[in-house]
Amino acid sequence: LTSADRLGRIRFILYTIGIYSIFLLISILILISIDDPSSWDDAYGGIRGVWVLVGLPYFLIRIVRPRLHDMGMSGWFGLLLFIPVINLVMLLALMLAPGQAKAE
Repeated sequence: LTSADRLGRIRFILYTIGIYSIFLLISILILISIDDPSSWDDAYGGIRGVWVLVGLPYFLIRIVRPRLHDMGMSGWFGLLLFIPVINLVMLLALMLAPGQAKAE
């Protein structure tokens, strides 16, 4: 996806489910790879931290911007996903609000 693309509701929902599924799979693989649960050291915490703090937000913003453009809004509204509680309302709006009939 590029920032100029438009993303409809159904594709947005499917992409979001896909991203969270991949996130869950990677998290499970990291947990399975630990031989001794007491050895939860900085390496595994670092891998998970990078994924949670960098990877997941990056991919979410990549799909939120085209969805916002489809709704006729600026991509900057995607930053609302980083504010607790507002992010839940924002995700619901992105999933339920109809897009514009034509591209601007």
